[in-house]
Amino acid sequence: MSHPHSFVRLSSGNILATFQHRRHDGAAAGGLVEFSPSGEMIRYSPPADAHHSGFVRPYSLAIISSLNRVVTTGHDMHQQGTTRAVQVWRLSDLELLETIELPNGPRGLEGTESGEARVLSDGKTVLVATYRCGLFRLSALETDSPRADLVYDFKGDDCALPVLFDSFWVQTVPPHSVVTLDISRPALPRESHASSLVPENRRTGLRANRKGGASPSREPVPFWVES
Repeated sequence: MSHPHSFVRLSSGNILATFQHRRHDGAAAGGLVEFSPSGEMIRYSPPADAHHSGFVRPYSLAIISSLNRVVTTGHDMHQQGTTRAVQVWRLSDLELLETIELPNGPRGLEGTESGEARVLSDGKTVLVATYRCGLFRLSALETDSPRADLVYDFKGDDCALPVLFDSFWVQTVPPHSVVTLDISRPALPRESHASSLVPENRRTGLRANRKGGASPSREPVPFWVES
């Protein structure tokens, strides 16, 4: 196994990780691997699906403990192929249950390059952002027919590394903006804030507005630092 990508500590103390590749040449997909705290491999599950012939390399992962599920995305950091795959696994034994192809929207590419998955506060809904700037809601993960719906299009390219903070989703939208969505209704996100980051001599980051009281929101806001 090569190119480990994402790691999550389980309630047992073990570590669950995605590996992009089975070999160093990247010719074969890796999989999900569970390790003991000392680093001993406990089990491994490949992403091969007899009902899915598309390209996939395990990338991000999200654990939905209440549903006994794991969700992984399929983007290849070595860019050897293109994917729209999101995979659903059973947490207790790492059996692959379903491979979902994210649907494209009006632009024809919103579902391409499944990137980051995040579990929402209800403990059962997962949002997935793609590198082509689509945002998808995964639902019915506990059933035999989980589904993915496009709920927002950031209308950019190369969107990466969102931040989930309370009921806000903060997304970088290259080349020069950060968009904050209110996702208190996951099926209908709405834009809460957008910032244009035009100056090239500034670095950008995110911080949380934690002013006390009931009226100010705890929405993450962008800040700028002169370089």
